[in-house]
Amino acid sequence: MQKDSSAKTKEPQKVKGRKNTPEPPPPPPPPPRRSKKKIFLVSLLLFLLAVVGAFAILFLLPSNEEKPAIYPAEVFEHLTMDDALLAFTWQYLPESYQALRGLNAELRLIKEEILRIEAIATRFPEQRRIPQTEIREWESLKREVETTITRIQSALQALYVTHLVNAAKGEEAIRLEAATLASELRTTHTLSREKTLRLSADPFETQPGRLDRLFQWLPWNPS
Repeated sequence: MQKDSSAKTKEPQKVKGRKNTPEPPPPPPPPPRRSKKKIFLVSLLLFLLAVVGAFAILFLLPSNEEKPAIYPAEVFEHLTMDDALLAFTWQYLPESYQALRGLNAELRLIKEEILRIEAIATRFPEQRRIPQTEIREWESLKREVETTITRIQSALQALYVTHLVNAAKGEEAIRLEAATLASELRTTHTLSREKTLRLSADPFETQPGRLDRLFQWLPWNPS
């Protein structure tokens, strides 16, 4: 007897135990933790870069704005002019100021030379006539320079007071007298330079100190 073809086929039996479902994917790895020290170093580097950039912008890059000149407040130890008068001369009569600066250096050279020759006269009193002749020549030049400075100082003081009382009148007087005052000072300076040139080619040159003179003899001169 044939089996009924319409009989239901047996379903496959399920395996007990693990289910046949796919396993879930592994969780993503945690993000790397940033070191606090590394963050601090990066922040510090950025801060330093910002400071350097600001410094370059403020101080290194050229500016289109012209900065006003600043009075140097030099000490003219051989002149009797007060600082206010010198500052006025520097601002309104710059050529006279530079000439006065040169004459102050000339007086220094002349006085130093007189002291040097007097020391020689003290060492050789029996030959005092020779240095005395030279000293008289230097003292004559010194008086001539000082006389010019005194005369110009009086004229500068008059301009200064006029400018203080009435600025407009003072500026007009400066315009009229500036060239004459500067020319007289330069003439005296040129006359003095003809005699002091052998003492110093550059009277404004800074004299080396003892340590500098010592280093000049070293094979590894640091200067």
